[in-house]
Amino acid sequence: MADGYMYTVGNDDDERFGPVGECWEESWVEYIAESAADDYHREHDGWQSRWPIRFTIYKQDGTKLGVVDVDREMKAEFTGSEVLNEQ
Repeated sequence: MADGYMYTVGNDDDERFGPVGECWEESWVEYIAESAADDYHREHDGWQSRWPIRFTIYKQDGTKLGVVDVDREMKAEFTGSEVLNEQ
């Protein structure tokens, strides 16, 4: 197991985020990228971005592990409220 992985978003290799994916082995780069996408969405205004987004995953020492395109799935949820005294 690693101490986590760093990642960049899109073509911007200057700003690295992380660490993420502490529980994943480095060969599971898609799972690390999904952890990175979740972190980016929640902590770095990724919810405002257009998806899919390309994530580049790095080990803590800067070694590049891979590049993964990650898409976001939105789940529609519906709630209903009974209308009382409708006339």
